Formats: sequence, C-alpha cells, structure tokens
Amino acid sequence: MVDEDDAPFLLREELERLVPFESSARSSFVGRLGDLLDCPDDLARIVYDQLITYATRRLVLTARWLRRPEDDPAAYTVRLRTFIRSQYRPPHSKVDSLVSLLQACVAASSRRPSDATRNALVKEARARGLRCYLCGCDLSHDGQDARRAPTVDHVWPSALGGASMPTNLRVSCKACNDAKNDSVGHADCAFPRLSTHVSQSDGSFSNALPWTFRFAIWSRAHFACTLCGASASEAGPLGVSRTERSDNWHLLNILTTCGRHRTPEFQFP
Repeated sequence: MVDEDDAPFLLREELERLVPFESSARSSFVGRLGDLLDCPDDLARIVYDQLITYATRRLVLTARWLRRPEDDPAAYTVRLRTFIRSQYRPPHSKVDSLVSLLQACVAASSRRPSDATRNALVKEARARGLRCYLCGCDLSHDGQDARRAPTVDHVWPSALGGASMPTNLRVSCKACNDAKNDSVGHADCAFPRLSTHVSQSDGSFSNALPWTFRFAIWSRAHFACTLCGASASEAGPLGVSRTERSDNWHLLNILTTCGRHRTPEFQFP
C-alpha cells in the first residue's frame, strides 16, 4: 500500500526517474536558447520542472476523471490500468506502480482536514506568533482584516492528491490561500511573462509583478530568504532584490529577501 501522505511526491519522483533531467543537453532547443541567454542550466531546470508538473497534474486529474461514484476498488483499478496502457507509453514494469500511486492521490484528494486539525494549527500559529507561510504578513486572528484572516492551506494541493495531514498543511492568510488555489509553485507560473523593464522606483512596479509572479519567485526559494534561509512565517514579509543589478527584473535574476536583507531597491507593500 502507498502512503497517501507521500503519493504525489513519489509520483513526481517516478516521473523524474522515467525522464531524468539532463543539464548537459546542449543540443536541445532549450539548451541552445539557454546558451544564448547565458543561463543554460537554470532555464533547462525551469522548463523541466514545468513539464514534470504538467505530467503529474495530467495524470492525477485524469485518474480522478476516470473514477466513478459507483465503482468498487477492483473495477476502478482495471479501468485505470487499461487507460494508462492504452493512452500512455510507460515501461510495462512501471504500470502497476503508477496505478498504485494514482489511486492513493485520488483517495487523498477526496479528504479534507478535520475542524480539530484546522483549529489546532491556527491555535499553534497564534501561540508561536507565526505569520502567513507564503507572504510573511501578520495574521489577523481578531477578524479585523478579512484578507489576513488565518486559513489552513495544503502545501501540495488537495486537488492533485495532497494529503490533509499536518505534514502537508500550513497556516496562510486568506488572500494568499485564495490566490494560490491549486498551484504547486513556480513550475505553474507563466515565467516568460515574468520580466519587466519598469524601474523599482516606479509606482507601477508592483503591478508589473502581481501576486502570481511573487508567488513564483518566493516558491523557488521555498518561501524563505535566499540569503539567510529565514522562513516567511518567522521572518515576516518577503521582498525581492536583483541578483545582478546590471540586469533587469526577470525570474532568473530575482532573489527572495527577508526584512533584514532587503535592499533599498524594492519591497512589496
């Protein structure tokens, strides 16, 4: 039996074993474009992560689509295995493994955290003075600011098989939870648009980097300061800074910074 807590991560790992990342694939169009932009490995890794995420999302959602309310486990297993064999081309030896992982993801997606679990996590966050784990804002436990009200978020989305267990749950503000939806991070971001010529001193700069782009930037750093590793939940509001001041703002030239390491360049309100 596959542990539901680990199923989506094990599925990603299985896909990565089937199609491993090759940083030296200079002959590919991604490698050649990366060479042109002087970021071959970084660009290749982003494209690779996006495609692995796409494959994971497609497999899990397809498995959910194939599930019928009236199904008994045996009938669902047969349907899922038949679909994988007929529509995809995994090695024959991996079919049963994929079926087991997908069944565990589908089972996890149907569960929700209990009220007791939610309440315990919010109570702990308040007692420890933790902030939103995504953006680092202070949580409004008194209800004065609805957008900053504490909510419980699935780190790996429940829609994609994320477990409703404390290991996959964090406290975030309502605004971040609503905006994150079923995103898994920077691999879901339309990164070609994450580039701007706008100066950081320009009033329109925050519009050039809306929340979805900030989320992508922060998720690449695991929602922690790139320089010191302090998490948003403990360090407070996250900001950004350029790695190379001589280059413009784009995904591969942006650092996530905490208040202690934030430069005068820019800080999100």
